[in-house]
Amino acid sequence: MTKTFETSDDLNNEKAVVLELMQHWGFEFKKLDRRYQADFLAMSGDEPKLWLEIKCRNMASTEWPDIILELDKANVMWQLSQNTGVPSLFVVRFTDRIGWIKIAPPFRVKYINYNDRYNVSGSPCAILQINQFTFLE
Repeated sequence: MTKTFETSDDLNNEKAVVLELMQHWGFEFKKLDRRYQADFLAMSGDEPKLWLEIKCRNMASTEWPDIILELDKANVMWQLSQNTGVPSLFVVRFTDRIGWIKIAPPFRVKYINYNDRYNVSGSPCAILQINQFTFLE
């Protein structure tokens, strides 16, 4: 059985976030397939502006001091930035607001005991400080 990485609810949530980001930044957002590991490429005309990974979380931005991003995802997003000169952002829709952080090493790493993305007992994750996020007003 093939693991579904994005459900229709996930895609609908991403679309809602993208609509808000489009209003804020004025970019066009191109949905990418799994080969790129990024969810979207933000474009201004023909010029790529941002690689984006978007997550929607059922927690307020003030509930915890940090949030995780799988280390493999963080590494690939950083490589995309290095190889193209286009910044990578981790965008999170919290229950109270939308924020983002630039994906760049060094990453603080923690082994998280359960990771349902891969249905494994655990995986290394980058720990990102929420107080370092920029938020939509």
